[in-house]
Amino acid sequence: MTGIATVQALARLFRLRLSLFVALSAATGHAAAAYRLGWEILLPSLACVLLAAGSSALNQWQERDRDGQMSRTRNRPIPTGVIAPNQALAVAFALIVVAIALLAACCGAWATLFGISAVVLYNGLYTWMKRWTAFAAVPGAVIGALGPAIGWVAAGGAPQSPALLAIAMVFFLWQVPHFWLLSLNYPADYRDAGYPNVVERMGGDRLYRVGLIWIACTAVATLSLPLFGLLNSGVLYLVLCGFAALLGGVLLRTVRRPIRYRVGFTSVNMFVLATMILLIVESGL
Repeated sequence: MTGIATVQALARLFRLRLSLFVALSAATGHAAAAYRLGWEILLPSLACVLLAAGSSALNQWQERDRDGQMSRTRNRPIPTGVIAPNQALAVAFALIVVAIALLAACCGAWATLFGISAVVLYNGLYTWMKRWTAFAAVPGAVIGALGPAIGWVAAGGAPQSPALLAIAMVFFLWQVPHFWLLSLNYPADYRDAGYPNVVERMGGDRLYRVGLIWIACTAVATLSLPLFGLLNSGVLYLVLCGFAALLGGVLLRTVRRPIRYRVGFTSVNMFVLATMILLIVESGL
């Protein structure tokens, strides 16, 4: 492989965009707890991007046979033979070990515990549950809340803080429609790979409407952040309200045309991304 091809293969193995999203969620938690921006924000963010990349590589090793049967995943580097399974496994463990060591050395015991929990929940519980239930995304959504939790406690925030719970709730609620709307774009994939299929269990239109309820709950949870001492800037909160109104308007226009599942998927992801950026911006004001 050429250097460029190697980089591209590793980016797919690490699901780089998702891993960077996890790192940004850790930065959000850190900024919200510290209420300032400093170089310290880089440590939990780096640990989380390594942890997410390692977990992604381990997951692709675990599901390599089924990935080859799904149109969405058959071009990943292990099914295509670009990266050998044993190579992916070695890289996965190396990244996870480095990430946990970084958390232990620089971010504290709670951050280390949350990091280990993320790997156990994702590569253990969630990956196993996907084989047995179509609704694994609901308990699996807890994993999405651990990124901001790592950043929060790394900044010295209390793990039992109601503000952390509020942020974690936003990420938990968002994870479920994120996964379900992605499933709606590939309705036959999970059946072909032998996974229980939430689309077939609920029907596409019904699942889409249930997903909209979860998205609405995500927006409500986000707009409630000032009640927990977060996003107190009036200007930034108005911006957030504008994004929420835009999200609602886009989704309402899709209710009668639920075949446009990708619109809902992209819209809720962009809304959560905007929320993270606003929380980070506020900490630097």
